[in-house]
Amino acid sequence: MFVDPRARTPHRRVGVPGTVRGLALAHARFGRLPWRALVLPAVALAREGFALDAAVAGQLNEVLADHDAAQFPGLHETFGHPDERPWRAGDRLLQPELADVLQRIAEQGPDAFYTGVTAQLIADEMRRGEGLVTLGDLAAYEPLTREPLRGSYRDCEILAVPPSSSGGTTLVEMLNLLEPFELRTRDRWAPETLHLMIECMRRAYRDRACYLGDPAFTDIPQKLTEKPYAVALAETISPRRATASLELAGEISITRESEQTTH
Repeated sequence: MFVDPRARTPHRRVGVPGTVRGLALAHARFGRLPWRALVLPAVALAREGFALDAAVAGQLNEVLADHDAAQFPGLHETFGHPDERPWRAGDRLLQPELADVLQRIAEQGPDAFYTGVTAQLIADEMRRGEGLVTLGDLAAYEPLTREPLRGSYRDCEILAVPPSSSGGTTLVEMLNLLEPFELRTRDRWAPETLHLMIECMRRAYRDRACYLGDPAFTDIPQKLTEKPYAVALAETISPRRATASLELAGEISITRESEQTTH
C-alpha cells in the first residue's frame, strides 16, 4: 500500500492499538494492585492537566507548526493552545477526551477500549478518513506473548526482544561477532577498538536489512543468532581497513537514504 504515496494518508497509517490489552495481560499475569487503582491516576492527570516545562512547550509548538491544521485537525484540537497561541512554560495541558477514555478503561477494563463507545468513536473516525481499522478489527485484537531471544557474550547471558522486533536479533549477532576479538588489549576508545565494533555492527545491520521482518510473513534464518555463523562472518573483518559497503551489501541494492531513522 505504501508504495503509492497517495495511500499514505494519516488515517491509513493507523493500526489497532495494542497497548491497552497488552498492559491488561501484564496486569493479569504479574499485577498486585487493582486495575482501577492503576488507571485512575492517569485519568486525573488527563482531566486536571499538568504544567508544561519549557522543553515540552517547545516540542508541542514545533510539532504543531510542522503539521498543517487542515490535514491534522485532531492534532491541533487536542494539543493546540485553547487561545490559539504558542505554548509557554507554566501553561496547563488538559486532555478531557483522553480522560473520558481512560475513565471507561478504569471502570470497565480493557474491553471498554476495544468495544463500546471508544471503539465506535475510532471506527467512525476511520470511516471518515478512509482508514482501514474496523469495529471487528478492534474487537478481535489479542496480545501475543513470545519467549525472549537468548544469547551469550563471554560469561554474560543476553535476554532480548524477539522478532517481529529486529533489535534483539541484531544485538545478539553483533555480540557474537565481537566475541572472538580481544577488545581488552586496547583502550575502550582506541581506533582499533572502534573499528572492530563498527565492522561488527555493519555486518549485523546488513543481515537485519536482508533477513528480518515479521515472523508471521517472513522466514528468519536461525543462523543469525548462532555462534558458528558469527565466527565465519567475523573472519571477513580486516583489522586494518573498513569493508566497502558495496562489498558487504551483496544482493541488497544501495540507495540514498534519509538522515533520520525512518528508513
